[in-house]
Amino acid sequence: MNIQDCWKSLSHHFNQSQICATALTIALILGFTNSAMATGANQLVPHQQESSATAIAGDSQSMQDSDRRDTESHGNETSPGGTHSNVSHGSNEALLEYGFGRFLVWLGKFHPAAVHFPIALLLSATFAELLSMRFKPEFFHNASRFSLWTGTIGAVGAVFMGWLYGGFRLFDTEIVLTIHRWNGTAIAALALLALWLGERHVGKKLLNRGSYRAALFVAAILVGLNGYLGGLMVYGPEQHQWPSPASHDR
Repeated sequence: MNIQDCWKSLSHHFNQSQICATALTIALILGFTNSAMATGANQLVPHQQESSATAIAGDSQSMQDSDRRDTESHGNETSPGGTHSNVSHGSNEALLEYGFGRFLVWLGKFHPAAVHFPIALLLSATFAELLSMRFKPEFFHNASRFSLWTGTIGAVGAVFMGWLYGGFRLFDTEIVLTIHRWNGTAIAALALLALWLGERHVGKKLLNRGSYRAALFVAAILVGLNGYLGGLMVYGPEQHQWPSPASHDR
């Protein structure tokens, strides 16, 4: 299949304005996320260099006393390898004043585990919808519809726990965390939009599903990017680097 055939196939399911809007949205997302990741990586490297210089110049006992004081006052403020610091996940102090608020803070700690389910379900919904454009449209569309329903419910829950886990603030000290926060919120909003658009067209011709598919496909791209950002915060920018050749020095 050549480029012209691919364009005809896309035009059969989407109009040109929907294709252009989706492509522009994807380009903006990729450009903005790439800039954020580069900024986050640049923030991590100086932090590591500064820590190394301080450790070399300072006295060993003084460093231990300083680390102990920081741990007592801030908890897990530093992370090994210059990765994401848990101190930026501080919850609102107002929530800790009440029993139910403390329950919400505890509930937010399940955010890292809860995100895996909507990630898998929303990507499955997108893949099934892609297959419905080519094979047995009703069978795959029903699979996509079920995955979208469950994935959207899971996404809303995961986003709610994420805000509890990261604290209710508009911006964070780490740019990567800020992008991760708002990107995840946008995923839940797009999933809800796709669900609403899809349910409006239940029982109608597949040719009327362009807006639904555009929202679903953009949400799936955001899911992949947010998963990468989450891994970037946990494991650092070196996690996805190409491995170096094995050293044979003896």
